[in-house]
Amino acid sequence: VFREEAAEAGHLWQRFELEKTIQPLLTYTGDSRVCIAAFRSLSTALRALPPDDRQGGLSEGVLQYVFRFAMEGRRQTWLQVEALGLLGNLSLDALATVLEKRLTRPLAGDDLFVRRRAVALLGETLSLRPDLAALFTLVAADASPFVRQALPEALRHAEAAMVNEWLPRLAAGDESPQVRAAALLAAGDLLERPELFAVARTVVTEALRSETDPFVLRVACRVACQGQERLLVEAGDESAWIWQEAMTPALDALRIRAASL
Repeated sequence: VFREEAAEAGHLWQRFELEKTIQPLLTYTGDSRVCIAAFRSLSTALRALPPDDRQGGLSEGVLQYVFRFAMEGRRQTWLQVEALGLLGNLSLDALATVLEKRLTRPLAGDDLFVRRRAVALLGETLSLRPDLAALFTLVAADASPFVRQALPEALRHAEAAMVNEWLPRLAAGDESPQVRAAALLAAGDLLERPELFAVARTVVTEALRSETDPFVLRVACRVACQGQERLLVEAGDESAWIWQEAMTPALDALRIRAASL
C-alpha cells in the first residue's frame, strides 16, 4: 500500500508541474511575501512525496537557488527562514552544511529568527544526523535567549544520553528565566518517552526546590500537575504514583517558603 501511495504522489507531482508554476515566483522582485509563499508552497508539496523522491523532484537550478537563500544572511529574513524549511525537506547533507554555518556564524539583527528556525530543524534532524549534536554547545552560548529557548524542544528526538546531559543544564543553568521555563515544559513533553522519566522528574523537582524566579516556578507547578495527569492516562497508576511521591514534598516545601503568594 505504501509503495502505491508513493507512486501516486510522484505521479501527481509530475502531472501538476508545480516547479514550473512556482519557479518564476521564487525570483519575484516585488512584494517579498509572494516569494515567501512560493517557498512555503513547494515545501508543503514536497512533504507529500516519499523522502527518497524529494530531491529528484526539483531541478538542479532550483536546488541551488534554495541552498543559496538558506545560506546567505543578506537575504530577506523570512525568505531565509522558509528556504531553511524547504531545504530540510530536500537534502540532509545540504541542510547540515547550512545549519553549521548559520549557527556558528551568528549575525546581528533579525538573524535571530533564522537561528531559531535552524535550532528547530536541528532537533528534527538529530535522529538521522546525530553528529549535529555538537552544535548544541554553540547554541547554548548564543547571545539571544530567543534562540536558546528553542533548544529544549530540539531535545525531543535526541538520544537519551544527550537529554540527560542537556535538559538539567538548560533548566537550572541558563541565565534566562524564559529558557529555564522552556526546559521545564520540555520535561513534561518528554514523559512520552519512558526512558526519560527519571530526568524529567529530577528537573521539575529541582526547579520547585531551588528556582527563585516566580514565572519559572509557576511553570514548574504547571508541569508537575500536567505530568501527573499525563502519566495517569498514558503510563498507568504506578508511574503516576512515583511522580506524585516526588512532586508532593517539593510542592509542600514551595508552599511554605515561597516569597510570593
